[in-house]
Amino acid sequence: MAEWLGRKDEPGDHAFRWEILAMDGDLGFVRGWTTYTQETPPKEYGNLWVVRLADDGRASEYTEWWVRVRDTTPPFPG
Repeated sequence: MAEWLGRKDEPGDHAFRWEILAMDGDLGFVRGWTTYTQETPPKEYGNLWVVRLADDGRASEYTEWWVRVRDTTPPFPG
């Protein structure tokens, strides 16, 4: 958990947008886009969340997949 908290997003260092793709009972699928605006060049990621809601409306299960969608960094040094 310490590593995860050490990589947390800070306010103002990114832009995020999302859309609900589908819902089925207590199960939802969300697509997201994150751009880290303080990076040069900006780093962009695509996200897919699968969220199961408990009876009180809070998440009881959460799984996230993410992928870098735009990378202009050369694959090898030099």
